[in-house]
Formats: sequence, structure tokens, C-alpha cells
Amino acid sequence: MVKFFFLGWLLICISGEASALDEGLWRSTEELLSRGLMDKAKRQMSFIESKELDPSEQARLAYLKGLLELSQENPRESLKHFTMAQRMGYEVQALPLNLARAAFLNKDYQGVFLYLKKVKEPLRSSQVFHMLSIRSHLELGHLQETYLALGSAKKSLKNLPSVRLEEIRFYLKAGLFQKAKEVSFEWLQKSPPRSYLKRLALLWRDEGPLSEALKFFEALSLRFADQVDYLTQTALLYVKAKNPLAAARFFEKAAQIQPRFYKESAELYKRSGRINYASYQNQHILDQKIKLRQRLGFHLFEARYHQALAMEKSLSRYGLIKDDDIRYA
Repeated sequence: MVKFFFLGWLLICISGEASALDEGLWRSTEELLSRGLMDKAKRQMSFIESKELDPSEQARLAYLKGLLELSQENPRESLKHFTMAQRMGYEVQALPLNLARAAFLNKDYQGVFLYLKKVKEPLRSSQVFHMLSIRSHLELGHLQETYLALGSAKKSLKNLPSVRLEEIRFYLKAGLFQKAKEVSFEWLQKSPPRSYLKRLALLWRDEGPLSEALKFFEALSLRFADQVDYLTQTALLYVKAKNPLAAARFFEKAAQIQPRFYKESAELYKRSGRINYASYQNQHILDQKIKLRQRLGFHLFEARYHQALAMEKSLSRYGLIKDDDIRYA
């Protein structure tokens, strides 16, 4: 019966016989937005816009357009639609909070607080409200206010992973690296959700001092030895730290899981002066064109010109002899 009713309503919408005042159409569009089905929501909004709307309906449509733009991270367009809805007298509890979200994406951190002041309960106790408050204070360099906002979030949200992540971000931004490390390793022992663990790793990579970031990534690589992302990120940090030998070893570990990284480990062993070990890594490369290109480079690097010339047939077999760079070499 429910399916029959829904299909009937949908057919009316498609045929253009539905009234623009049909509450079901509005709620259906809101549902599509909440589920992330943006293309379908956009089509329904176009259908709604084709109708003759009274001012209250125009305001409601503006709000829905704001939600659509917000979901697609277009903060300026989102702010424009939300502000229009507000000026037209549209009242919905989430409007000030969504205005704050759009302002944050637009990097208007002072504006965030103007909107947050208008947010009422229960949304003032929501995760989004607290995260916006914490991050905006932090972006403005208000460390004391950030600390107080963190305390409020802990009290309201208890031990949510997002709060712990923002606490570590605060310590890193404040230069309290030892405290950030203590909290991070304590959290690591409690096995946080994998998605938050990746966000924590990226936080250390982007915000932490290089020496401390390396220690954290080494710990991750040791604990999750089968996770290629942590191994390669550790290797890249060692490249940044100008330690190609350590980087080569982590790329080699990653290559044992995904052989495509043997190219990187071979190149970094070469940079470290370990040419024999670099050649050994090169042997494990599965893509023959990549393997031959790199091997030729090794011979030229070591001035082994006779061995480079001896590769002519192999290079020709894979069509590499036509490459201008290789022919010139």
C-alpha cells in the first residue's frame, strides 16, 4: 500500500499535475539532500521552481538551495541562498547553524560566531556546533578560547573521537608537542576508529614538527605493518627529512605488499649510494618498461656504458628505443 501511494505521488509529480504546495514533494527533496542524492534533489528543486510559488515557498526553496550548495562545498552560493531565505522570513531551527557552517567554509571565522550566537538548544549541544566553535577560535589564534571551547565540548559530547582529534590539533597548533604526543599515543592504545586514525595521521603530517611526525608514523607503521598508506607516508616524511636510506626501507616494506613501490625503493637506495641493493630492488619491478628505464639509469649513473649499450635489444623489444630521452642517453 505504501509503495503504491509513493509511486502514485511520483507519477503525479512527473506528469506536472502536482501542486507546488504538495508537502510530500518538499519533504522528499529534503530527504534526498539528507541522503546525499544531490542530482535527484537538484532535479526536484528545478521542478519546484517551475511552479508559481508564494513568498514562503520561495524562502523554503532558497533554504534547500543553500543546503545543496553547502553539501557541494560552495560556501559563497550557500551563504547567498541561506541569507535570502532568512531575509524572506524563513524560520527553521537549523538555519543559523548552517549559516555558520557556510561561513566557516568561506573562512569567515568571525562571522561563524555571529551565527552561532543565534543557535538554540538542542543544536547548541550538537557536535557540529562545538566543532565550529573550536575550529574557528583555533583558526583565529584564540588559544584560550579554544581551550575553553574544548572543555565545553568534552562536557557535552563526552569522549567522541572528533573531540579527541580537535584536542590534539589544539596542542599541535599551540606548540605543545609533548602533550600532543602523549594524548595521541594514549588514544592509539585504545584503538580509535580507523577513519579517525587516518585523520590523526594526516594531522601529525601537516601540523606536527617533522621529527615528532616521524616518530608517530613509525609507531603507526609498526602497529599496522600491513597498511601501505602508513608505510609510504613514513617513507615520504623521511624523504622530506633528507634521509633517503630510511625512506627506501619503508618503501621496500610497502613494496612487499604492493610491488609497484619497488621503483621508489630502488631509486632511494640508489640515492643512498646502495647501488647494488638498488639493482636488487629493481629486479622485483613487475612493469618491464619501468624496470628497464630504471636499470638503464643505474648503468649510466655508475658510468657502466658497456652494460647500458648491451640493453639495446631489450629496450627495442619494449619499444623504448624510440623514446628520445633514452636514444639520446
